[in-house]
Amino acid sequence: MTRSAPSQPEAPATSDSALAPLRRGGFRAVWSALAGSQLVIWMNTVGAVTVIAAVSDSDTLIALVQTANSLPAVLLALVTGAVADIVDRRRLALGAQLLMLAAVAGLAVLTLTDTVSAGAALGLTFALGAGMATTFVVYQALTPDFVPRAELPAAVALNGVAINLARAVGPALAGLLIAILSAGALFAVEAALMAVVIVVVAALRAPGRERASRERLAPAMRAGLRFVRFSWPVRAVLVRGGLFSVFASALWALLPVVALQRLDVGSGGFGLLMGCVGAGAITGAYLLPRVRRRLSLDRLLVGATLGVAAGLLALAYVPNAPLLAPAVFLTGACWLTVLSSLNTSAQRVAPGWVRARTLAAFQLVMQGGLALGSLALGLVTGAAGVRAALLIGAGGLVAGVLGVRRWPLAELESADLSPAGAWSDPAAQLEPVPTDGPVLITVEYRIDSSDADEFVAAMQELGRVRRRDGAYRWNLYEDLEQPGCYLETFVVDSWAEHLRQHARLTVADLDVERRTKSMHRGPDPPAVRHLLWAPAALRAEGRPPAE
Repeated sequence: MTRSAPSQPEAPATSDSALAPLRRGGFRAVWSALAGSQLVIWMNTVGAVTVIAAVSDSDTLIALVQTANSLPAVLLALVTGAVADIVDRRRLALGAQLLMLAAVAGLAVLTLTDTVSAGAALGLTFALGAGMATTFVVYQALTPDFVPRAELPAAVALNGVAINLARAVGPALAGLLIAILSAGALFAVEAALMAVVIVVVAALRAPGRERASRERLAPAMRAGLRFVRFSWPVRAVLVRGGLFSVFASALWALLPVVALQRLDVGSGGFGLLMGCVGAGAITGAYLLPRVRRRLSLDRLLVGATLGVAAGLLALAYVPNAPLLAPAVFLTGACWLTVLSSLNTSAQRVAPGWVRARTLAAFQLVMQGGLALGSLALGLVTGAAGVRAALLIGAGGLVAGVLGVRRWPLAELESADLSPAGAWSDPAAQLEPVPTDGPVLITVEYRIDSSDADEFVAAMQELGRVRRRDGAYRWNLYEDLEQPGCYLETFVVDSWAEHLRQHARLTVADLDVERRTKSMHRGPDPPAVRHLLWAPAALRAEGRPPAE
């Protein structure tokens, strides 16, 4: 039915060191695979641009390389998230890495035989990006299986370090290989690196025995969207992340403009400033576990967000590169702190059955925010100048910290999202097949008039839990002929989905359910009934439904 709960990681947390997660073999393998895959992506960007520039003089085709790399992360986010929740994640990672290997091997063969075209290069780059989009979600979802909860922030920060290291090293290494050998040789090296990553992933074993879910893709995607819609903690993370990414996109969109135009430091100076951002991000990852011991999550996010805003102001007003370098170094540290903290929250507010789908939604919001923010601020730059765009970005970040009161995150970290196991499977007289449905569930309560207001309010909260875990319709009614008699109703797609709904109830949800049941008055517990759609019930009885 559902994925079995993974056992605890290898050992309890014993250190607050930023490198503590790397002492665990499982996480070390996941981190290495993520770092290797990211390195291939950033190396391939340079190789693909070189090849397309050699066979075409179109600036548009060259610009499309970055689009081909990043577009799959947006187009496939919800699909890859759903797939990663319903199949064995290690096997999915292997399949995605094999796709990446096939893409770079194809580029190597076509380039070395001098038969490559711009279209083929873009198509294979898109396939490579699709593989990376899949593995990124999978490795993020696997991370909590290999580290204790206390080490999760450090593990997420280390994943960010892997990405920043690859971003810093990959292009430089690719340029060196092309200069010494050729673009075809670069692609061959990428293929060899992907082969090593595949060996690492093939040897990976999750702490618990993973079983594929029997959910189908379309219902799994709908379940993920329902969960995001009705889970207030997830919505809080997504809103905070979206607000940050839209305005913080000014850092990546406008740093090249500042370096190459306002400061006129050339490509070398721009590279050094980008290196300062990357070095700051790595330093931030190293310091993050210690800082988190001293600050609550919300205070940490406020401080780091204001740090990014200060960095944008520095980009707007600092007159030369040597003075700007320390500012962008601190900005890189603050950037990594915000992204790692929000990513950690996204993992902590999602139970295991929907973790990958939640992370995919988080990735979609962050990437979409960066894209939309870059576009909007680019338009502002064209109309009013780079300084105005940077001031808008900084102002938006400062205004966004006011959202702490509306969408606080610190209180979310203590919720126990382990399966409650509180519901037993219903004893049905009929034998419905898993796909039979829809199924109507009713629960009858007897409530004193003095408790009515409190009961209805508590039931509204329980209704969000029901819809979050699988119900597509929920309502509460009071009997006009028997005041105090309330009937809760909710509908799920199928019998299998209702059984999954039983397994999705978390320990944190039990408080809501117990509060509603504590107000029930009567000699027996609330009466629960399960009703199957009549034509499906006839089939379950062995009788064909009427035409």
